[in-house]
Amino acid sequence: MQRLAYALLTLIVFSYIISWWSIRKVKGEVNLLTSSPQVGHYLEEKVTAENRDWLPKLLLEINHKTSLPGHHNRRLINLLPRQSFSWTYRSLCQRRGRYSIGDLELTGGDPLGLFSRKLQAGELQQVLVYPATLELSDFILPWGKEQGEGYEKRRF
Repeated sequence: MQRLAYALLTLIVFSYIISWWSIRKVKGEVNLLTSSPQVGHYLEEKVTAENRDWLPKLLLEINHKTSLPGHHNRRLINLLPRQSFSWTYRSLCQRRGRYSIGDLELTGGDPLGLFSRKLQAGELQQVLVYPATLELSDFILPWGKEQGEGYEKRRF
């Protein structure tokens, strides 16, 4: 009975150490690829996770938090020592407004699932989604005057 108690205690301590080590020296960032998104168009971002440790990071969950409606970006990855993993994510802009993106939550744990650790990474950025615009192909400005110069009595 005493051996079983020691084995369980060793297992718990070992799991705690592995969970602590699972997110140690892991970096993450989000780069915005779209400069001025509009409603109805896609917002593209590149999410990168990097392991700067000499041990592998197994079952690392990356949750990209944002206030953009309809945006769900969560991945479960394994990172080898000194390896980085990146992917491009496209989300449809459904409403105009100012939204925050770039906040990453990295979650690691032990293989038994007894302990888990969370790390906030990435830099919070603000993105402004503009209203949808229409292409006016038949609209021609009058010739002879520069735009905004003088007063024109006729209608366009």
